[in-house]
Amino acid sequence: MEDLVASFVNEANDLLESLEEALLKLENHPDDQEQLNMAFRVMHSLKGTGAMFGFDELSAFTHEMENLYDMLRSGKRKINKKVIDLTFQSIDLIRRLLDKPIDPETQSTK
Repeated sequence: MEDLVASFVNEANDLLESLEEALLKLENHPDDQEQLNMAFRVMHSLKGTGAMFGFDELSAFTHEMENLYDMLRSGKRKINKKVIDLTFQSIDLIRRLLDKPIDPETQSTK
């Protein structure tokens, strides 16, 4: 199981790098739907896979970010510098959550 968790953490870090690239593009082109979709997919993937491996805090947090990006994709909210800055800060938090040891008592056995 440790190998699978390590693999997830590596994949999650790759996803976060993709998210950073998408955010940099969104800074210059805030209407870029492809980049909004990328950000949504990253949060969605981290939420689901994180929950599967027992990263409950990560899953809950990325669920909230996924909801935000769903509103942005649908046009219910507009992306702006504050949202982009918040997302960059969120990436830092997600990285800390990925480094946090998992409690074996709550780890999923799926």
